[in-house]
Amino acid sequence: MQDIKELVLLLEQHGLDLFQQPPPNFKENAALIQLYTSVRKGDNNSDVAAFAGNIPGASPATSVALQQLKNTLRTELIQLIGQYNTDLEQHTDPGKALFECEKQWLTVRRFTGQNAGSLTLSLGNQLFRIAQKFEYTKLCADISAFLRIQFCLRRHDNDADCAKAIKHYQYYRKMYDIEFQAEDRYTMLNRLSANGRKDQKKISALARKAYTDLQGPMRRYPSGKLHLYGYLIKILGHMGDSDYPAVLRICTKAIRFFENKPYHAQDPLQVFYYMQLIANIQLRRFAAGEKSVRQCLERATTGTFNWFKFQELFLMLMLHTGRFSQATAFIKTIGAYPKFSDLSVHILDNWRVYERYLNVLNNTGSDRKTAAQQIENLQQILNLPTNSIERPGVTTAGIFAGFSELLQQGNLNELNQYAGLVSEYTERFLNQQNTRRSYYFSKMLQQIQTGNFDRESITKATAGYLKKLKSVTLQVAYQIDEMEILPYEMLWEINLNMLEKRFRAQTATAVSGATFK
Repeated sequence: MQDIKELVLLLEQHGLDLFQQPPPNFKENAALIQLYTSVRKGDNNSDVAAFAGNIPGASPATSVALQQLKNTLRTELIQLIGQYNTDLEQHTDPGKALFECEKQWLTVRRFTGQNAGSLTLSLGNQLFRIAQKFEYTKLCADISAFLRIQFCLRRHDNDADCAKAIKHYQYYRKMYDIEFQAEDRYTMLNRLSANGRKDQKKISALARKAYTDLQGPMRRYPSGKLHLYGYLIKILGHMGDSDYPAVLRICTKAIRFFENKPYHAQDPLQVFYYMQLIANIQLRRFAAGEKSVRQCLERATTGTFNWFKFQELFLMLMLHTGRFSQATAFIKTIGAYPKFSDLSVHILDNWRVYERYLNVLNNTGSDRKTAAQQIENLQQILNLPTNSIERPGVTTAGIFAGFSELLQQGNLNELNQYAGLVSEYTERFLNQQNTRRSYYFSKMLQQIQTGNFDRESITKATAGYLKKLKSVTLQVAYQIDEMEILPYEMLWEINLNMLEKRFRAQTATAVSGATFK
């Protein structure tokens, strides 16, 4: 009776019940229904209990009849589980299928009834086919290891099954190891890159070496996990060299690979459409980038972190391609979304900085901070210890926005004071390898004050810094240290145009502290 009890438990774990779709034998056999119901309730966990329960056919004199009843029930339960597994194999959601497979495999491995051996082999083979389809490498290795022991050590009647189990185990064991290596190498490379611990060129060289090592295994194994990390490593190699057309080609190849899987590879596809979007922002390809955004949003749940992140990148795409009117309308739409206010403080800070830049571009924003507030905020930042700013990219973007706001307002005294504080901030927080673009741009801003607000003089004084700025590639993917709401080259032109509107050189030198509008 133990094996029937375990099968019933397995059904219950998957929410299955013979009463839902009862087979003909079940509906027409009162004794079968009574035995099944009593086992579910825990009333009959042994043959003796079945005798005592007065189940028809279950008496010491007719134990053969009880055995036949049990065999019939066991067959019906196994068929129901088999049909469930057949349906599971047709699923396209790998996450749901993995959860169900692992839950079932854990239970199957614990079978202890007299028919446990044959049941485990039957169900193990079913689960193995499902695990193969969805590329659950570890589960494939676990099941094949179990089957290897069963066919090679406990049963000696089928050499072919033994050899097949050994072959499967060796294959998936090696695949699991190489998947781990690929994941580990990508993790280390990405950590070095994101934290600015190494020069991007050096990271590029390390990534190219790692990808070369993985090429052979990627040809041998069709593993989705291996190809996910393999392609990401290859992308890192090209991003370090700022070769974004190559990044687009890799993304196209990776997307094609995962679209051909027999299941919906939503997560890998979202990753590569995201990388495709980043490359399109870098190359300022609006139409292509907009398509990438659509693909990303199709695979994200509305209102989640990823959904808002893709919207944020869409806004950046608009800004980097000069679509300021569209960006203005877009940020209002996103800000009115019901779940927008539920975002974390850090994410909301990002959107507030975007809004400040759009206010400068549109010369709007009644809720702007006063010049005195801008100066006070920057002084508070300067009171912090070096390397203690949690999100330097956002902080720097906000400081540069403040400079543009004060420039637009046209108050010389306060702009001069703010520029002095920016100079101190630049030397303390921006004079690093991974913030070179921000450093050069800040040096250019300081020349506005030094050049006495004369565009021609400023342009000459900043030519060297502008050349250095252009020699360092903007990196949209790494916004922790540098977050360019607008490319600095574009923001520089905007500041110069504001300068021309707000200040006249001949009057700027005449009255210190005056406001010219």
